[in-house]
Amino acid sequence: MFRSLIAPAVRSIRPSAVIMRKPTAPAFIAPIPTIRCFSMSPILQATAGPKKGPRKVKPRRRVRSFEVVNQRGKGNKKKPEPAQKAADASNKNNNKKKKKEAEAVDAASLPKEPEGPVPGTKETVHDLETFMRLIGRRCVELTEEFDNDLETFLRMSSAEMKEKGIDARTRRYLINWRYKFVHGLEPLRTYSRGRKKNGGERKERRVLALRRAMVRLEEKEKWAQEELEAERKGLRVF
Repeated sequence: MFRSLIAPAVRSIRPSAVIMRKPTAPAFIAPIPTIRCFSMSPILQATAGPKKGPRKVKPRRRVRSFEVVNQRGKGNKKKPEPAQKAADASNKNNNKKKKKEAEAVDAASLPKEPEGPVPGTKETVHDLETFMRLIGRRCVELTEEFDNDLETFLRMSSAEMKEKGIDARTRRYLINWRYKFVHGLEPLRTYSRGRKKNGGERKERRVLALRRAMVRLEEKEKWAQEELEAERKGLRVF
């Protein structure tokens, strides 16, 4: 009844906003009115002004080459005077001399390596041929490059070996064994290599079993052939 009295008045007023109630609200809670604007009055539209979109951000300027960065401060730098140049050159020369003297002192204070071989190896080596034979890898062929002298080999540098025509891998191998020999890190001895049997140690059982099986198969075929010949001749009756 209340709604029927108010409805004609609402239709005649025709406001710009409509009050709507939530139908799902429980009876004991007062519903909160929600106002939904469907249109804007012309006065508000005039005062609102133009619509502003998102603010445009200008991209940062990027320097693409290293030369452009260096060119910025070229004109601001002051050229050094000739007297200052001479002072800087003299300071550099003095620093180089001091550095060389310090390196010489450090080299003199370091412990020197023994010139000859250290005793205690498994085989006593007095000549270069024995040494080259024990280290292997066909190094015996290089004895003539060192004049067949052990002392010459122990004192020769890698650059001198390169001048003799020795390749890089062989030089590295020789220098490595020379270091071990001089410091007694590893005894010089003939290293025995394992001999492959029947295609390798892991395949030994398989290969031998296959050979035995083939022998048995040949024997069976031989016996079957002999039985067939005896049956044809009538020597045996099956």
